[in-house]
Amino acid sequence: IPKSSDLKLTGVMTSSGTSSRSVAEKFGFSHCSPTAEDVLDDDATATVFIATRHDSHAKYVKQAVTGGKHVFVEKPLCLNETELHEIVDCWQERKPILMVGFNRRFAPLAAVVKSQFGSGRMSMIYRVNGGQIPSNTWIQDKQLGGGRILGEMCHFIDFLIFMNGSLPTRVFAAAMQDPNDLDDTLCVNLSFENGSIGTINYFSNGAK
Repeated sequence: IPKSSDLKLTGVMTSSGTSSRSVAEKFGFSHCSPTAEDVLDDDATATVFIATRHDSHAKYVKQAVTGGKHVFVEKPLCLNETELHEIVDCWQERKPILMVGFNRRFAPLAAVVKSQFGSGRMSMIYRVNGGQIPSNTWIQDKQLGGGRILGEMCHFIDFLIFMNGSLPTRVFAAAMQDPNDLDDTLCVNLSFENGSIGTINYFSNGAK
């Protein structure tokens, strides 16, 4: 967040009251809190940044947009379609700015590639050497993190959307079997509204 005289850092909440205080003092927030409600319901706060674990994103987004606040939320926006529809319903009432942290499209190299190719029908291949993440981490937990496909692969789908300028209309995926049933080595084929096609090869079975 750039420093500006027009910008005021109001409240911050982290996983514990002690770390909340440390963050507030280090970055200059007006106050810290042990509860998210103190931040989300603060009338002095216009924009909320949500960078918690994946399973809490939908809850906090709904609470923030219902209160009319602008929101930046780290990906994924939510973990299932029910949560997605609930977020849309909440957003429709006031329509604040709601941005998901898909950062690949903002990378300097992405800007160069986009300037050279523009938009329109194209065929795309995106290979990701993701490396292995142990099955006992929270990211791999279906309830907490949603798994790597929901939690990380969404980055690359968004990038293909950015490149060709249209949304997916059809998806097919095939995963390679693994002993932990993580399904995080896979190939995804996408068809887009403007006739573009894209393949994402997401590989966790090798070096990064």
